[in-house]
Amino acid sequence: MEKFLRITTYLFLLIYLLLFPVEAAADILITSNTTISADNTTYDNQVIIIQGCTVTIDGSHSFQSLTLQNNAVLTHSGSTTTTTSQLDLTITTTLTIDATS
Repeated sequence: MEKFLRITTYLFLLIYLLLFPVEAAADILITSNTTISADNTTYDNQVIIIQGCTVTIDGSHSFQSLTLQNNAVLTHSGSTTTTTSQLDLTITTTLTIDATS
């Protein structure tokens, strides 16, 4: 009986995955100057491509991968006498920076 339940469970999971496939996240291409604030999670866990612009990122963020190309600039906001700004990134797969960036 236990073997029957295990096989039934595996078959159910297989059918479910075939009927409802998991879609991969689309790459996010940033081509104009953009600021990602510390509380903006829109880009988190995504594939990010920064192309020919400046992206300012504040706070902690995690990206699947990050690519800078065509004179791309990655920076963070400047600190003031009352605030400290920092850039804290986690890249889970690859960081790619071309020679012009």
